[in-house]
Amino acid sequence: MKTVLYTLLFTPFFFISSCEKPDSEEINDLEGCTDYFANNYNPHTVIDDGSCTYDPIEGCTDESACNYDMNANTNDGSCIYPEDGYDCNGHILVGTYAHGGIVIYVNGSGEHGLVMSPNDLINSNPQSNIHAPYDQYMFSWNCGNIYEDGINPYFVDGADDFSIGSGLQNTLDISNSTGTCFDEWSFDPDPHLNAAQACLEYSNDGYSDWYLPSYDELRRMEWANDEPGNYGLAAYYDVWTGDGDHPIYWSSTEANDPIFDDYGFWDAEELAYVFYFCHGGYPCGSGYLTRQKTNYARVRAVRSF
Repeated sequence: MKTVLYTLLFTPFFFISSCEKPDSEEINDLEGCTDYFANNYNPHTVIDDGSCTYDPIEGCTDESACNYDMNANTNDGSCIYPEDGYDCNGHILVGTYAHGGIVIYVNGSGEHGLVMSPNDLINSNPQSNIHAPYDQYMFSWNCGNIYEDGINPYFVDGADDFSIGSGLQNTLDISNSTGTCFDEWSFDPDPHLNAAQACLEYSNDGYSDWYLPSYDELRRMEWANDEPGNYGLAAYYDVWTGDGDHPIYWSSTEANDPIFDDYGFWDAEELAYVFYFCHGGYPCGSGYLTRQKTNYARVRAVRSF
């Protein structure tokens, strides 16, 4: 009878003790494959030891390829890459040289956009010692340097649009409203081109349909779609030097507000928008700055494709 009693007393103790969990340190020491999708997945593993094995899934494993397969774990050599200067959809990339210039803008369709001339335009009859030795790159905005027959030489009918796609009409407005330019500093009577006319006469790689960019089109030349690259004009000018090598470029957009500065009061019709392609503080990269139309600045032509 005592034997039976002792058995009943101690049996639950041993039963309960047999259900206790193993020491936590033993669990933490378990290493193996923790990937549920692996062939040798171990649900009790805490630390992945890199031992997982998988059934081979062939495909393109290069993320830069057009046909990258995120499920593939074995590269089968099938990767397809876009043509240089294009994306996987066959759309041209900003910064590519094509259509006679450097692509600065591509629209939503990926098929149309803008290119800028690969170099600053050259003035065949530069002004006399205005920004020497850079005179050959300088143009005035319009050619109305004197009043003739009571007509305001600064006035242009139109040329007030900022948007992408408006530069050509702005340029035609300027060209249709301007007179003969002359060197207002030396009173050289030899005619020369203003910025708009220079763009209309420019040609490159067989393309002759160039024009002076609107303000928004001009801004696209800075980095092109806000992505820094060596094709942007900002890459040419690190800081504002003030030595005459001006990183100032004309837009075809006429100013819409007058200004007052150290030189006097300027009506809006006397001014046009420019952009400073440089870094290092004001005025570098500053938006919506204006310049007197008879002053001088650099020019890059654009064309659409």
